[in-house]
Amino acid sequence: MGLKEGEHEVSMNEIDFIDFTDINVDMAGASEGYTISKLSLPVSNYDGLTMSIGVPSDLNENLPSDFSSSHPLARSSEHWSQWNSYIFSKLEGKYDEDNEPTQLEGNYVFHIGRDEMFRTIELDDLDIALKPDSGTRITVEIDVKNLFRLSNGSYLDLETQNEIHGDESGEALSLQISNNWLTAISIQ
Repeated sequence: MGLKEGEHEVSMNEIDFIDFTDINVDMAGASEGYTISKLSLPVSNYDGLTMSIGVPSDLNENLPSDFSSSHPLARSSEHWSQWNSYIFSKLEGKYDEDNEPTQLEGNYVFHIGRDEMFRTIELDDLDIALKPDSGTRITVEIDVKNLFRLSNGSYLDLETQNEIHGDESGEALSLQISNNWLTAISIQ
């Protein structure tokens, strides 16, 4: 993740692991969000932000044991040995099968990884002013519904396709979801 000032970019983190599992159990937690703190960025006016979904290929070729225990990629549960790749995004949850809002009956799980699924998002024409001794908050929103949009404009039917987990039968859908990250993220 980085802030851009014209053509110059200030890196915030080489890589980070973001897990929304504990906060997305209800609307209050989802609305509160997830905070990443970076305390020592240069004071300036920035006009863009870049972030990536996934692990760059030069890091993705490594195993969790190649990193120190405090490194985000030391998590062995996030590495698929059969793909020789980290999992870039996990979309897991429940959905309503019978249009009765009292209970969510269906489960979905989409695990996406491998170098060809890596995406970099560039948000330009922003106005982010970092001033001395003041906390600046940048709110990044993710439109999760947009992640499930198909190329024809309709949305994925979770009753007929509710899993991608390690086989090549989900390749086209993995690519679609990976591409959807490019438009699912915005700055508010």
